[in-house]
Amino acid sequence: LENNDFVKVRVEQRKNFYKKLIMQIDEEILSLENFKAKIYNGDFFERSNGNIMFDPTEVNSKIVELSENKFRYQNELEVVNSVQIVEGFTRFEKPIRPNKAISLAAGATLGLFFVGLLLAFKSVRKVVRLAEENQQK
Repeated sequence: LENNDFVKVRVEQRKNFYKKLIMQIDEEILSLENFKAKIYNGDFFERSNGNIMFDPTEVNSKIVELSENKFRYQNELEVVNSVQIVEGFTRFEKPIRPNKAISLAAGATLGLFFVGLLLAFKSVRKVVRLAEENQQK
């Protein structure tokens, strides 16, 4: 499977996907770090003319969340081409199919067994019902 063209293309697509995600997350983390630095230096609030309600811990939590995602994607990138066959397939030269005669006989026997159980259950119910009627008389 690992030499299959489709698998090779899919592995390459996944690698590119994870690399782009990691690059985008790096850019977002850098942007948030710059934003955090502006907040701590006071540059951000000097330019604003009105009141700003802002929770600076949100920036920190987003940076941590993006970092976790980045590490997760890096780990997935490392194992993206882990399509390996541990044990090769054994091709059967003469496949074995169920014998029709055996299957038919087994099915008929099983069916007769269930019919016998059903008849026994019905007859036991009938005997119990007759015994109850005799006790009531």
